[in-house]
Amino acid sequence: MTVRDDFHELLCADLALMEGLADVRQVAAALLGYWERRDRTTETLAQRLAALAGLTPSDVAGLEARVAALVAEASGDARLAL
Repeated sequence: MTVRDDFHELLCADLALMEGLADVRQVAAALLGYWERRDRTTETLAQRLAALAGLTPSDVAGLEARVAALVAEASGDARLAL
């Protein structure tokens, strides 16, 4: 993802919850950290979740792939995918 898209990150948070990759508190903390740092870092929400929820690189790659697939199905519109 080259352009920061908050809807993309929210979709990632939703999927992480729905798929049981992180619990509500971990997702909330990751979102808070993302929102606070998004203008100063390139860290994605999935990367933040990895640190907080102990996701493996494989978990992160799979999550990011599923988000990308949903966005692609929505003609590249993360807001619509969400």
